[in-house]
Amino acid sequence: NYSVQGGAADVVASATAALYNRYMFSNDVQIVNTIHDSIWFYIKEDILDLTIKEIVSIMTKCELLPNKPPFDFPVEVEVGDDFASTEVYNVKREESK
Repeated sequence: NYSVQGGAADVVASATAALYNRYMFSNDVQIVNTIHDSIWFYIKEDILDLTIKEIVSIMTKCELLPNKPPFDFPVEVEVGDDFASTEVYNVKREESK
């Protein structure tokens, strides 16, 4: 089971470090907690879409080991006022040209 859950934990730890560096001084975005393979945030509603796109971009480009290329990691987003009201949030990705 380590190869799946342990690998996901490594990805979450790497992503959390990158996200913490990006948002540690932000008044608009706060990392609340990590739960298993999830990272929870408080994000001000007026910057929600832009911030989620940025978070997804950071999380999909995880770098786990030095001198190894990053890999794309799938990210799923849910949004809600509390845990009971979360719904899947579809991030519209920019098409690369």
